[in-house]
Amino acid sequence: MFYLADTSQKGVSNVDRSSDVTFAMGKDSRNFLLTTIVGVNSIFFLYWFYRVFTEMDALRGLILKTYPNAYLLIFACGDKEQAYLDKQKNRVLNDNEGHKEELMRSNFLIC
Repeated sequence: MFYLADTSQKGVSNVDRSSDVTFAMGKDSRNFLLTTIVGVNSIFFLYWFYRVFTEMDALRGLILKTYPNAYLLIFACGDKEQAYLDKQKNRVLNDNEGHKEELMRSNFLIC
């Protein structure tokens, strides 16, 4: 819209300049529209990166479980001790998630 709204009217010679057909944006309007577009796009990308990195933990756990050698190379940089610690941490997190779901089911059954 930024580029469409600020089209040059130089090639339009037979259009009456006083009519509503022509459209010209002032410098302040162009700057405001450009700033708004850049700001909204920046907010979108920041939110997108946040969501990707929060989902990265789930992806890391899946790779650790299914492809431990790939995890060792990509995320642990060849450090077997770190990969082992991450595997233990992932196991504990999965166990806790299972216990949490079990507790939620038992709380719903009591009420």
